[in-house]
Formats: sequence, structure tokens, C-alpha cells
Amino acid sequence: MAILNRLKSGANFEDRVQLLREFFLEKQRQQKELQHLKVIRQAIHAFDALKPGEGNRFIANDLCLTNKTFYRHFTAAVGANPKTYMMVNRARKALTSYFLDPKAFSAYQYGYYDPGHFYKDVLKFTGQKLSAFK
Repeated sequence: MAILNRLKSGANFEDRVQLLREFFLEKQRQQKELQHLKVIRQAIHAFDALKPGEGNRFIANDLCLTNKTFYRHFTAAVGANPKTYMMVNRARKALTSYFLDPKAFSAYQYGYYDPGHFYKDVLKFTGQKLSAFK
């Protein structure tokens, strides 16, 4: 309704055209942002379904994007590149599983090559050795 009042009070035709142009450009920008966020949400959910050895390329193909475009959009929206996001997410899930049942925990289940690889990630992301959490 505010746009209608502004259009009615416009001084001349050029002012009204400019108001409408700005209005529709803003709507178009908002629509692109919503679509952009929808794609990023789909990508984040797809990370959970990845098998070890699969990476950004598989997600980009599922979203019908090139790997470069996916990387650029993901980094802009999340603030970290997809590889870093996957590493942090994997470490978080593995560490949570480790705390829930340390005896049944297997680093291989989370895509780590060996337990040492898991321990290095724990140190990298928490700043503490795994033994400090016991």
C-alpha cells in the first residue's frame, strides 16, 4: 500500500517510473536471495547423505550447478567453503558419537582413514586433546 501512495504523490511520470523500477528490482533481488538460500539449504542436507569419498562435485551435480558456481555461492552464504564445512560437520558428528559411547565408537564409520586422523581433527577443532575430555 505504501508504494501506491508514493506513486500517487509522484511529481511527474519519470518519478513514478523510477519508483516502480526500484520496487520491482528490489522484489527481483529478494526472490534471487530466497532461491539462493533454498539451494544452500539443499546442499547442507545433501552433505549428510554423502558417502566417504564423495565431495562437492556430487552435490553440485545434484543441484545442477557447476562445481565452481556451487563453491562460490556456498562460501558466500555460509562463510566457509564446502570442504571446511564438511570437515567441521564430520568432526562434530564423530565427537558427539564418541562421547555417547566411546567403546563402540569407530573413526572409520565417519570417513576417517584411521583413529589418528580423528584425533588430529579433534585437536584442530577443539584446541584440546581427546584425553582432556575424559
